[in-house]
Amino acid sequence: MSDFEGFDPIILEDVDPTVSFESQVRSDHSGEVALIGTYIFQSEAQLDAFMKTFPGHAAFMKSKPGFISAKLHRGIAGANVLIIYAVWESPAAFHAAFQAEEEKQTGSAEKPTSGTIGRRVLVEVISQD
Repeated sequence: MSDFEGFDPIILEDVDPTVSFESQVRSDHSGEVALIGTYIFQSEAQLDAFMKTFPGHAAFMKSKPGFISAKLHRGIAGANVLIIYAVWESPAAFHAAFQAEEEKQTGSAEKPTSGTIGRRVLVEVISQD
């Protein structure tokens, strides 16, 4: 399974070892959530290759029901890190979009894992300015 079409699969780890990302996505939480994803690349070349695939992925996710907004951040001073902050109406809306993307990619040949580490978590707003 690849997170982004045309890019090697990413090794995904849970942010909280006591609560899996899968259980968050499938939770019955009904309110707005933000997906925070951190991706650590082995090299700048890997990060650049990933960035070439990102516009297509982003356009696909933005077209799905429940998408509110997203920002992609890149590490500075040579850090090969990307952080995405994407807001969804609910975990169910994110899950449906993610499943649709996986179904779109079904049938593509599996590639060896790239060594890129990804950590994702869904969070809710508990305080605002």
